[in-house]
Amino acid sequence: MALGKLQEADKAAFAALDLGVATLPPEKLGPALAEPHPDWMTRIEAEWIKRYGAAN
Repeated sequence: MALGKLQEADKAAFAALDLGVATLPPEKLGPALAEPHPDWMTRIEAEWIKRYGAAN
């Protein structure tokens, strides 16, 4: 996580943020998934149109 590169004072500032009742803490979110390579966009769009019959 990029927060690991922050100085201690900055890490503490993030740790002190009130996430509220509707926000999961970072340790409960699980691993982040990488985004698909941009080349996949045309395939994803074509399959979306085939399945749902509409674009945007």
